[in-house]
Amino acid sequence: MARKVAEFIDDVNHEMEPTPAAIPMAVPAELDVVPKKGDFVAAVYEGVWNVGKVLKVDESDGDAKISFMKKARGSTSVEKFKWPQPPDKIWVKFNEILCNVNELEPVGKSGREFKLGEDDHELICQIFQMK
Repeated sequence: MARKVAEFIDDVNHEMEPTPAAIPMAVPAELDVVPKKGDFVAAVYEGVWNVGKVLKVDESDGDAKISFMKKARGSTSVEKFKWPQPPDKIWVKFNEILCNVNELEPVGKSGREFKLGEDDHELICQIFQMK
């Protein structure tokens, strides 16, 4: 599904003028991400995008329970996240899930912070701008 979204974005970028008026306001419904338990995803949460792990999926209601990470303080150009205490778990509609992402890599000596890959970060930002 992430490939399908990436191809859509590529088509939009090549076929349209890069002006704010030319950017679609929403990703078509057929590109909604239907995650699986255990997937790492980027989703819109409280008006901004964030990453988390899918705990449960309810296809009949069209939503998934996600345990969200939070951005680590002092994060520079590399997006770093950590698991909050207590966990931040909420149900999110499929149309608010931007894309699947690769599992984040632990960084630092403690291994309590995790790095989002640059390709994933770029894809998330592109899709989020279209939402």
